[in-house]
Amino acid sequence: MWRRMSVTTTLGWRHAYGDVVPSMLLAFQGGAQSFSASGVPIDRDAFVAEAGVSYALSSMFSVGLTYSGQFGQRATDNAFKGNLELRF
Repeated sequence: MWRRMSVTTTLGWRHAYGDVVPSMLLAFQGGAQSFSASGVPIDRDAFVAEAGVSYALSSMFSVGLTYSGQFGQRATDNAFKGNLELRF
C-alpha cells in the first residue's frame, strides 16, 4: 500500500516600509464631491508562521491541513486551510 506523509513549516519576519495606514482621496467621474477611503493599519513589524501536514492515501489522492498566522503589536491574523487533491 502506498502512503506518504509530508510536513512543511515556515517562520519569518515581515517589515513594512513607508506609510502603514492606507488611505486614498477618491472621486467619481462627472464632478461629484471627493471622498476619502481608509484601510486597516498594518503593523510595521510582524512575526509570521505557517505549518502544514499532507497525507497521500495513494498516488492519486491526498488530504492536507495548514495553519498560518501573523502576529504583531496591533493585530493578529490566523487561518486554517484544508485541502483535498485528486490527480488524474
